[in-house]
Amino acid sequence: MAKAKPTLSTTNKDISNMTVYACGGCGVNIGRAIKDLNIDVCFVDGSDSNMKGIDSDKTFLVPEMSGAGKKRLITHEHFLPVAEDVLIKFKPSTTLNVVISSVSGGSGSVAAPAIVKELISRNLPVIVVAIDSRSSVIELQNSVN
Repeated sequence: MAKAKPTLSTTNKDISNMTVYACGGCGVNIGRAIKDLNIDVCFVDGSDSNMKGIDSDKTFLVPEMSGAGKKRLITHEHFLPVAEDVLIKFKPSTTLNVVISSVSGGSGSVAAPAIVKELISRNLPVIVVAIDSRSSVIELQNSVN
């Protein structure tokens, strides 16, 4: 007799105790798709235009930014000094943290690794979901470099 395969359920204690950090435009779009599940989704970006319709209690806008325009240096300059503030505003899970972003954009590709670094420094479990996009020369360069 074959064993039944376990199913993913958001009522499972381990899943409901998960925190998702949705970073940049790509991460925010994915976060929107899963925000109604029984998990904590936090949105981090350098552009408020990506945050329309999202509860402001669940958003972290990078100070002094109005988007990165795929230019990582802008986000690097403004986000790295406040990376730890994200984990102060959105308490990490001791069960599982998931950080989602594109590797090719300008905001998420900087914010996500900084958040992951903070989570690892605290010895917290983390999974990274990094999406590649190569629809422009700058995205290709961001993905490869």
